Amino acid sequence: MTIDPSEGRQAPAKLRLDRHFEPCPSGPGDELYPNGIFEFNISRLIAFIGANPDRFPIELVQLADVPDYGHI
Repeated sequence: MTIDPSEGRQAPAKLRLDRHFEPCPSGPGDELYPNGIFEFNISRLIAFIGANPDRFPIELVQLADVPDYGHI
């Protein structure tokens, strides 16, 4: 990560394309969330987050900070 001098906090690292990337095949019973051209495997995401808690720190957020877009 690099420091963004205008805000005094770290800027996220730039993403790099992995030309050898192959998505994990979904298994029976996996929960999938299709979104446009992407299909997110929720079951594997939850397992990955559980196996790597240091990469996903818990952060408290005030409910007032979450926008309310009304009923959809």
